[in-house]
Amino acid sequence: KRGMACLTVDGPGQGETLRLHDIPSRPDYEVATRAAVDYLVARPEVDPDRIGLIGVSMGGYYAPRGAVFDPRVKACVAYGACFDLLADLYDFFPPIQGQMEWLIGAKGPEEARKKLKEFTLDGVIERLTCPLLVVHGEEDYIVAPESAQKTYDGARGPKELRMWKPDEGGAAHCNMDNTPQVYPYMFDWLADRLSESAG
Repeated sequence: KRGMACLTVDGPGQGETLRLHDIPSRPDYEVATRAAVDYLVARPEVDPDRIGLIGVSMGGYYAPRGAVFDPRVKACVAYGACFDLLADLYDFFPPIQGQMEWLIGAKGPEEARKKLKEFTLDGVIERLTCPLLVVHGEEDYIVAPESAQKTYDGARGPKELRMWKPDEGGAAHCNMDNTPQVYPYMFDWLADRLSESAG
């Protein structure tokens, strides 16, 4: 209804890419973003001036980083912000540590901590120029809610922070307790920004 198309990607450390091809995640996720955008701009039905990017959960790190390094991304949504994977996810939610070690190709906590030091938006987010929407739940117990504020504070371009509260629904991780309201909010925001970028 919004006139938008969607490309869903399994990047390094996700889905088939990890399980069938043994490609772990990487801190320089702009490489994966660039490949996806290269594919999009080669398609005749895609307007290269109206490309948005949404990253979910750990994608709350991947997407802003990708948008920093690829100016073809005209608007970005961190859907569940993740400013620093070590502090805001690995240490914040210990039950996920084994899973994260697998995702990044680490052979234990010591190697994971060393690798995860590179997975941060510190020193990177300040270079983001396209509009950014940060969406997070106030009671997210998997990724630290403070991560959303750090991502928002660091960005220097047009930005909006939307923290969902328990009394309205959407306070859980990636707002999974209120997606019927959160999804339209994000896609309306994205459609508005991409209309502006085309104008």
